[in-house]
Amino acid sequence: MIINKALIRNTFLLITLLYNNGNLTAQLYKYYPDKTGKLIIENNLNNCPGVDISSLKNRLTIIVEWFHQNDALISPPKGFNANISLFGNPCSSDAHPLGKGYGIMCSFNLSFRYFYAEKGVFHTASGWSAHDFDINVNQPLKNILAKQFGDSDFESDDDTHFKESLHTAYENLQQFFSVFQLEKVVGPGVRLYKGGHIVVSDPDRAEIFTSATVKEIMTALLNYYKIRKEMDGIKYQKAIKEMAEKGMKLNQDNNQMYVYDLIAKEYAIFTPAELNKKAFINAGDGISGINCNGIGNMVVKFNPDCWDLNLAKSAVQFVSMDYKPGSKDEMDEFSRDNNQLTDYVSLFMNELPIEKMGEMIKKK
Repeated sequence: MIINKALIRNTFLLITLLYNNGNLTAQLYKYYPDKTGKLIIENNLNNCPGVDISSLKNRLTIIVEWFHQNDALISPPKGFNANISLFGNPCSSDAHPLGKGYGIMCSFNLSFRYFYAEKGVFHTASGWSAHDFDINVNQPLKNILAKQFGDSDFESDDDTHFKESLHTAYENLQQFFSVFQLEKVVGPGVRLYKGGHIVVSDPDRAEIFTSATVKEIMTALLNYYKIRKEMDGIKYQKAIKEMAEKGMKLNQDNNQMYVYDLIAKEYAIFTPAELNKKAFINAGDGISGINCNGIGNMVVKFNPDCWDLNLAKSAVQFVSMDYKPGSKDEMDEFSRDNNQLTDYVSLFMNELPIEKMGEMIKKK
């Protein structure tokens, strides 16, 4: 047997380097997993004239306290401070989400400010190094919205002749969107959607959305893209004229297929019975993506009756978040990739009793 001494030497050097690197990391960083931390709430809500920020803050604090009492990882925090920042800007034009929301939109961020020592100096993590996630309030579609329809509304360089018609068609199309499919109802008012998304609401209220039929969404798409086709046709003729003035000639026969033409062909294939079925959208189903076979995400319309208009706008009617519990392998990989740091986000998710989250929604 021939022994490759160079290979053995290189392998030994690699093992030595890896070992030393591990030792170096251990020397640079020391964590304090048993050090008791605190729950710290920071109010970063923007004041806005006419908005009862004080009541909103109090209601959000109740939600935070629910997490504090029910998630063992932060009751009490150990190895980190649990920093919770309340944030939102009711004055913003974006403060009223898809579906003409009633309640005040806001969120809170949970940041795990872990304790560590670097080269013997004690620190509390902050900024991007402190892993975190957001929980959204009164934004029922925030975490489950898969797609909105329509390329764009009327823009400044568009032909003003189409301003009103395009805006109307665009607004009509914008009422449709797709959502991730429901995986299961976990508890009263607690729904888990595919992909790991939770929405918590009053179980006695109406559904957040209603199903759209194939005919409804296809008709809205056709109306929108028909106007787009007319606008693009005029732009093409204008380009021909401008090029001709410069001595260049373009083909006058504009035989290209527009989005409208392709969607019209797809619409013609549906039978009358299929047009009245629930619509789903899937990337593999033509240019529109619309099908009636339950493939992909469901196409829906927002249901404004899901809001209780008898409650104050500062009331918490919806709580939503991404729910990503971690397996042992995933958390071990996180630790390896982050200098042996504990994956506190996954641990928080693993300890969260999601079946009880409906308790957060108060009916007053």
